[in-house]
Amino acid sequence: LNKGDAEARKIFGRKEFAAKESETVMNSKTLSRQRTFEYPAGTGEQVEMFKHLKIGADDDVGRTIRVHLHWDGDAEKIVIGYCGEHLEISGK
Repeated sequence: LNKGDAEARKIFGRKEFAAKESETVMNSKTLSRQRTFEYPAGTGEQVEMFKHLKIGADDDVGRTIRVHLHWDGDAEKIVIGYCGEHLEISGK
């Protein structure tokens, strides 16, 4: 519960878990907005979910997904804000 990103890499895999996005993405209002989701639902509160799982690395969207998530320590749960094809990045 309190071991952080290093423990997440052990659980999910070093290549599959990203603790954050690139500086380019995090510094872009447009790109970071794509990774910002309402949580808790119905509150209007916005949470940036830069942590993500990378499942597959293929251009075929049928074989590759990204799961953007947030660890809610108070509720002791992982919140999934997005699950789908790779979101837009700089240069694409």
